[in-house]
Parts: sequence; C-alpha cells; structure tokens
Amino acid sequence: MFSTFKKCEALILALLTMILTGYSFSEEKIELSIISNKHEIVQYEPLIINFQLKNSGTTDWQINGVLSYEAGWLQLEIGEFGGKFYHYDTGTHATVSPSRNLLKPKQLLLSQVILFTYKKSTLEPPYTVEIIEADPHIFFPFGEPGIYKLRAFYQLGGNWISKDRKPLESNTLEIKVLPWNQKEQEAFDFFKKVNDLAHAMGACCPDKYGEEAKIYEDFINLYPNTVYTSYVKFTLAERYHYGTGPIPGEGKNFEKAHKLYSDLAKSAPLFLADHALYSLARLEVESGRLKRYYIDEKRNIFDDLKERDNWDYVLWYWGSFLIDNDSDKNNFNNYIISIIDDNPEKYFNFIRKQHDSSYQSSDFNIEKLAQIYNIIELSQIAKKHFNSQQLSPQQKEVIDAFIKQSDSYMNEMKDK
Repeated sequence: MFSTFKKCEALILALLTMILTGYSFSEEKIELSIISNKHEIVQYEPLIINFQLKNSGTTDWQINGVLSYEAGWLQLEIGEFGGKFYHYDTGTHATVSPSRNLLKPKQLLLSQVILFTYKKSTLEPPYTVEIIEADPHIFFPFGEPGIYKLRAFYQLGGNWISKDRKPLESNTLEIKVLPWNQKEQEAFDFFKKVNDLAHAMGACCPDKYGEEAKIYEDFINLYPNTVYTSYVKFTLAERYHYGTGPIPGEGKNFEKAHKLYSDLAKSAPLFLADHALYSLARLEVESGRLKRYYIDEKRNIFDDLKERDNWDYVLWYWGSFLIDNDSDKNNFNNYIISIIDDNPEKYFNFIRKQHDSSYQSSDFNIEKLAQIYNIIELSQIAKKHFNSQQLSPQQKEVIDAFIKQSDSYMNEMKDK
C-alpha cells in the first residue's frame, strides 16, 4: 500500500446510521460493516469508506491487532459492472483505530480509508501471491461510468491462510459512477497524467517536490467547486503542514495549512471534513497556537466552536496530543476547567464529546481521560452541575453516565 501520510487515530463521529450484517462465532456476535460517504459519484472521484467492527455479544472478544487497513487485517473487494469481485490493494489518508486487542461488549473499532488503488488480484482469498500490477488508471477503481459493488473482510484470528476461523464479511455497498460534466472533465484535464491527479488528491508522492504547491493552488483557484477540489486542498494543507520539499520539514507554512484545514472542516464532504478537523487540532498543538492563542491570551474555545457542532471534538484530540507533555497538559487542563467550572451548558458540551471513537455514545474512555485531565475535578464539577435547571433530562443522562463511570474508575484505582 502506498501512503506517505502519518497514520492517526480514527476520528469517525458517532452519528452514522447503517445496516449491520455480521458473522456469529462461538455464540458471540462480532459484526463488520462498511458505509460510504456517497452512493453516487462521478468518474475519477475518490470514495471514502468507513469500517466498523462491533461486539454485539455479552463477553469480551480478543481480536487480531487493530481495525487498520494498512495493518493487513482488512481486505477490500470491488465488483466491476455487476461481475466478479476482485481484491484491491488500496487506500490513502488511512486512519488507524485505537490499539486495542480486547473488544468489550458494545464497543466499536472504527477506521476510514479514501479509495485509491494500485494493485489488483485475480485470485480467490487469501490473496497471498500473484498480485497483478495494473495500468495507471487503476489508481482510480471508479474511473468509468457504471455500477460497482464493494465489500470487506476482516480476519478475526490466526491468519488469512488458516482455516480455523472464517473471516467476517461485511455488508455489500452498491456505488453508481456517473459520467462527469464539462467542468469536471476540464478539471481532470488540468493534470497532464491520471497519476498527477491521483497524487494531487493524496494517492502518493509527486515526481517533483516544491513545484506541486503552486500547481495545486492554481488548480484550486481555477476549479474551486469540483468534486476533486476538496481532496486537492487537503493534500495541499498537508504539504504546508509537514513540508513541501523532499527533506522532512522543508517548506512548512503553518498559516496556510491552518486556513486550508479550517475551510475544509467547515465545507468539505462528509468524512473528509473530519480528517481536516483532526489535522487542524494537531496543527494547533504542533505550531504552538493552542497555547499562544487560547491559553495564554485566555480566549474561550467554545466561542470559536459554534460554527460547526463537531468542532468541539478538537478538545479530545488536543488532549490526546498532549498526553506525553506534562507541562502543556496541565496548562490545558487548567484552561478547560476554568471555562467549564461555572457553566453547566459548556460542561455538557465538553463532556459529551470526550469519547474514544471505539466507544458508544454513552461510554467514556475514562482511563485515557484521566491521562489528560484531572478526573477528580471533572467528576466533582459533574456532580455540581447535575441538578442544574439549565440542563435537559437528556443532557443529565450523559452527565450521570460520566459520574458513574468516573466514580467506578477512581474506586478501581484505590483498590490497586
């Protein structure tokens, strides 16, 4: 698989509705499902796939590794024009879910991948040999109009060759690829080669570093509203974030990256906006803007998060990035406490988003929260706000769940 971008924890929001199908093993049910950001796309438009692994049983389940496409436990097949399914090596901007081998009841593992591909197999599972290299157009499995079907497999244990455990099979998606319109074809023709368009949308590395930023900026200015533009903007943002040259860090421009990520987080297609939001949160930490702009200058982060409901997920990611830095972590903890201590509504908006993406909406990763924040303070503030008339019964249910789970965690810590 080709992906030069740094892997990150999955940031899929718990707002997806889907039909789950699964395979029951040893009287316990583990379900694999996939959902796409679109069911209709145009030629050469990338498709974003969410993978979800769910424990619907009543006992813990040991699984292999993480739900990571790049770790090899996931396999993807695409059926072309209603015909035979083929396995594809595919993916870029891949996100990796939390590193957990134990999947507890009702817990989820989630990850995403943006579909590009460069290899295709003609074999049946387990696809161990004879991966056939295809022509450059194979970068885009949806380059021609028609109806395509997608499905995924996940190996629970052993390996792809062993016969002791049958891989989980997901639901099957049907994707309709439409002919492009004139503007999209012009945007496609802007790039001299199909591979150049793939590179511009994040598939791999360009042939000439340094020149690409100007090319991508020209493309965005000429074609601001095509189906390809948001992906090119994301690639350009990452170049400015991590560097535009072949030497790591060369050509960084945090200001331009921040603007591009911010625009994408507000207006990009579903799921891609989440990638931008995650990257924006990381950039705030790495550039020092989090400390300088919010903490030192005492700006209220919640005032900046009104424009888009899921922007307050940046609080979770900020905290995650600061776990290993005690000084910055303490400053961040004190900053957040100062905002939510006397405001029940802001406390609720904060606490309701403090979820690891592998958890249901009523569950909190208290162990990780305790690594970021003072869990005793958070629990005390929750108890203070619980009877507030400013909160609805539904909001109080969330706070009550947090109180119970945090108390349980603190009691466990006392016993150790």
